[in-house]
Amino acid sequence: MTEAPRKRHDGERPELYRRRRQPLAHRRKSMFVALVRPLLTALMLVATPAAAAYWAATTPYLEIGVVEVSGTERVSEAWVREALAGLHGEHILRTGFDEVWPRLASHEWIRDVALRKELPDCLHVLIEERHPAAILRLRGELWFVERDATVIARYDPSLENDRLLILDAPVGSRYELVPALDLAAAWRRANPPWSGPIVEIEIVSEEDFRVHTADLDFPVLASPGALEPGLERLSWLLPELDRRYEAIASVDIRYSRQIVFQPAARPQTEEG
Repeated sequence: MTEAPRKRHDGERPELYRRRRQPLAHRRKSMFVALVRPLLTALMLVATPAAAAYWAATTPYLEIGVVEVSGTERVSEAWVREALAGLHGEHILRTGFDEVWPRLASHEWIRDVALRKELPDCLHVLIEERHPAAILRLRGELWFVERDATVIARYDPSLENDRLLILDAPVGSRYELVPALDLAAAWRRANPPWSGPIVEIEIVSEEDFRVHTADLDFPVLASPGALEPGLERLSWLLPELDRRYEAIASVDIRYSRQIVFQPAARPQTEEG
């Protein structure tokens, strides 16, 4: 006889049948993987920049195709472009001042250049020109000169943007050009209303200059050290000179306490 299944009484908990869990097998890391993985990571860190650098150094995408020129006024832009024509096709990252300056240094009006690169292929060249401060008359020839007495180029009226004063210099007076320009600047600061702008300065010596102005009919012999008081005394004396003399040959204001003038004709008489 089979035994009837036993009934479960209320409150009894049923038997739980669970399958026994097998312990997980522990995998040991491969020594090869442990060594190679850092090596591969290091290679990637090195190889990626190296590959990018190699591409940047060899790609035709970064060859100069456009050269933009600015800052030219007295320098012909066509001359600059022709001088830089050999840069087309050069690698823009390897092109610098040492490649550009030798092509432009021969031009007498170019003082300096600055470069700006616009990737992928545009090179901007900014020209810094020389600025003339005066026109030098030397041995009957006219030259543009800078503020530091550097001779730039032969005088060309088409290149004179502003009215420049003329420095009439004897041979060997190169270093007197700067004091002459200093005297002209001091005269302009004093701004005597009766003189007008300075037209010409004759260099007499290292500290003596004969100044010709637009409104005076006579030259004024002046020196930098006594210029301001001399101009003040001349301002006070001019009305009397105009009243008494038909013309004045020259006036000397180099002395600290007096003005020396030379009439061009005899003084007018009361009857005359």
